[in-house]
Amino acid sequence: MTIRLHQAFGAPELSDQEVETMLSLPSRWHVYYDHGSHIGGHAGQVVGARPQRDIYRQDALPQTGTPGGDLELMREQLLDFFDVRQAILSPLEVLGWPSYGEESGAFIRALNDWMIDEWLERDPRLYGAISIPVEDGARAAKEIARAAENPRFVTILMTMVTREGFGHPKYWPIYEVASDLGLPVAAHVGGFSGTHMATGWPSYFVEQHAGYTQPYQAQIVSLAYSGVFDRFPNLQIVLEEGGIGWMPSLMWRLDRVWESMREHAPHLDRPPSEVLREHIWFTTQPFDEPERAEYITQLLDQLDMNDRIMFASDYPHWDYDDPRRVLPKALGPELRQKILHGNATGLFRFAEANGAAHA
Repeated sequence: MTIRLHQAFGAPELSDQEVETMLSLPSRWHVYYDHGSHIGGHAGQVVGARPQRDIYRQDALPQTGTPGGDLELMREQLLDFFDVRQAILSPLEVLGWPSYGEESGAFIRALNDWMIDEWLERDPRLYGAISIPVEDGARAAKEIARAAENPRFVTILMTMVTREGFGHPKYWPIYEVASDLGLPVAAHVGGFSGTHMATGWPSYFVEQHAGYTQPYQAQIVSLAYSGVFDRFPNLQIVLEEGGIGWMPSLMWRLDRVWESMREHAPHLDRPPSEVLREHIWFTTQPFDEPERAEYITQLLDQLDMNDRIMFASDYPHWDYDDPRRVLPKALGPELRQKILHGNATGLFRFAEANGAAHA
């Protein structure tokens, strides 16, 4: 289960002293967080605690703070209510923060430290995603190695929208340390290093929301043909919040192009679909569900990746998924259980984290 943490620290109710303590930032960066840092060009990012309305469940708003920032309310609405065994927290501040350089590194380091102090040590069911300055490969790799010393971090959070495709060598330091540590890389929708649509920036939120799948498809093409998985054979990539319905037809196209243009990808000695089925994972939020039940079974047959689909709640967003209702009955109890729990248990190092906690 994946839970989103939006603006969970730095809320207006906190004093400057509390914010400073939580962030553990050097003093030079306090003004950047308080007032916002604007970087032009590809970054175009804004830093600061500015909670957005109407993207959360209205009942998830605590008495103080912002949705997703109150552990007791999270327990009441999600962890205890659904008897959750493991939940991965994804702090989505990184979707709008600077993604390279010294400033980004300082904020990211503070965010990971804050995750440990304020969340991961407070409930044994909670695990974390390591935030990184995604456009700064060397700095990101160093931060991954540092944060991963805490075994309750079980994945690495990467934005889906990046300046270059995921196959670009600038991101290889991230993949190298991820592979060495056995941590999957989770790519979450969003980011400000590039555009969200194939035609540029959308005019309306509904366009962006419907078009989320476009950068996912572009990143799959980049990964498939770049040789990343040849160089890092143990690398695992999780596509969060991008759906699955588009993947079968994209793999068909990738295979056909590979068959007719093999001289342009000499490192690929087998169809891209075979490689992707060994390295790519999906989450269910949103779960692409057609009107007719038989279509979903056909889709999953075409995808042939039932052991690589994992439930994600997307709590506390307005469109979060209820684990009792999200999966259609047509999937059957065995597959439903794999999606709800079994597949994730096989990917993430939950057992290692639990062993360290009891050592």
